[in-house]
Amino acid sequence: MDIVSSYGVKLYTDKQARLVLQDTINVYHSALSYIAVVVNENWETIGPVFAENKKKAQQAVELLIHQTKQNPNPKYDFDKKFVKYPSYFRRATIDAALGLVSSYVSNYQNWLDGGQKGNPPTFQPNTNQFPALFNGNMSLCKEMLKGTSRAVSIKVFMNNDWVWLQLDCRKSDVAYILNHMSHAEACSPVLKMERCPHKKNVFELQFAFKEKVDLSLADVPLENRKVLSVDLGINTDAVCTVMDMYGTVCAREFINFPQEKDQMYRVLDKMKRHQREHGYTGTGSYWANAMNISDDLAIKISRAIVDVAVKYGVHVIVFEHLDFKKRVRGRNKQKLHLWRKRKIQDMVEHNAHRNMIRISHICAWGTSRLAFDGSGRVERYISNDGQKENYSLCRFKNGKQYNCDLNASYNIGARYFLRELCNVYPELKTALPSAVNRTYSDLWNLFKRHAGIEWKIRIPA
Repeated sequence: MDIVSSYGVKLYTDKQARLVLQDTINVYHSALSYIAVVVNENWETIGPVFAENKKKAQQAVELLIHQTKQNPNPKYDFDKKFVKYPSYFRRATIDAALGLVSSYVSNYQNWLDGGQKGNPPTFQPNTNQFPALFNGNMSLCKEMLKGTSRAVSIKVFMNNDWVWLQLDCRKSDVAYILNHMSHAEACSPVLKMERCPHKKNVFELQFAFKEKVDLSLADVPLENRKVLSVDLGINTDAVCTVMDMYGTVCAREFINFPQEKDQMYRVLDKMKRHQREHGYTGTGSYWANAMNISDDLAIKISRAIVDVAVKYGVHVIVFEHLDFKKRVRGRNKQKLHLWRKRKIQDMVEHNAHRNMIRISHICAWGTSRLAFDGSGRVERYISNDGQKENYSLCRFKNGKQYNCDLNASYNIGARYFLRELCNVYPELKTALPSAVNRTYSDLWNLFKRHAGIEWKIRIPA
């Protein structure tokens, strides 16, 4: 499979260079809005072609806006409004406009099919997209990617003309690409701008690097497979358990970053106090600061999870399947926690694939509710003195107290192996519980099933 990694190389710019790059992005936005309106007006004829062949759809739009010897009188005067617009830049703009209109049409059709609930989606040609610079025609970055130079050349709009502009890159970015991305194929960069209200705008070239990996597990039988079951908690950032097919726990790791969480909670408390005293206006800086801390925390947690997986040589990392499609409700702390879980899973998946490790998801129903020893439902919010205060502890029916997140990680690994056993040995589907009951399986259920499995199939130890 192909893995795509992105990395932004920051550009050293002076005042004049920043104005030139800003003008280039503005011209691209104007051209994109113009072409998007053209595509939307002619979607009845362009839409079927786009669904069949995107290259032919690009050519059909060019016939409407670009003048050539074979097409002396196009329907729209794009060339007069955007003089000397580069051809490769124009085709990249057309592709972006086709995707923009196609997304709007599909969203509108979904709104019609869904009973027209709420306001209909609106067509917005003015989007905050950034231009892609084709290699060789719009950007010259080969020497920088090889590490032999820190300078790049890009074609920009300056003095009503398109000219080449040479800029220097940050030394640390060049070193990172040389050390970590030299084996991957670099795609055309995207010129991006980060708006800073109180500082100078920052420009960067964002590269996409493609690399191929083989994630086949055909040479690793189920009996020799090890998984890392991960439960993303609240009190503890992540609890990791290394488990084999027979339910043997080989290792356990608790990942926690209390300092970062304390910083984020302090910012949220300040925002709450500000809202109580002054209303909901003026809290943007607090919210942005909390989001930045949460993003940094997600990066550290995902990196720690992958490090644990590489340390113990696991073949699969197992997560709970969390529903991220619904609207996030609740307090700011709950929203940040759910968004962080989403980002952690995405980042772990990307980094795990780069380390030849697979990702799997299981149903999240009852993983924390059921005891791993098969005693049934647990009692939550238990502390050492018996008061219902601590969310991280639970009490089994036999009176034993246990870490709730660790109990959930056991059940997550057990459910993965029960599902894989049914795939490897189809005859076990009659021996194991039905699919609905198997959803609520725990670690003890895996132990019990192995007694019957070995008696029937005699899996070698």
